[in-house]
Amino acid sequence: MIEIIIALTALLFAAIFNSEMDTIKFRPQQAWSQSDWWLRNKWDKYNWWLKVPFSFLSDGWHFCKGVQEYCYALLFGLVVTLTFSFPFWYAFLIAVIVYAVRGIIWEFFYKLKNEF
Repeated sequence: MIEIIIALTALLFAAIFNSEMDTIKFRPQQAWSQSDWWLRNKWDKYNWWLKVPFSFLSDGWHFCKGVQEYCYALLFGLVVTLTFSFPFWYAFLIAVIVYAVRGIIWEFFYKLKNEF
């Protein structure tokens, strides 16, 4: 039962944060926050740490994207824990690993695509 509640909450959060991403991009005046950090993408001024492993801390849009991606990774983690009868809290650890691996794959192909 707890797995179902976590899964539904993860889906809810993924949808909510995805809608805020669109709000930040298309109707910033209606965003949750009007702060400079939340609304402004200053990507060209960030160092490697904020561009790669901690990109979710760079601005509001990337924070929302990070939450959304973690929620999807958590759903995957729940499937794995249920499939292999692991304790449900393993899902959170699996989600961190999936989130990191997905980020590494994304970064590799993003760099590869922009090299050519």
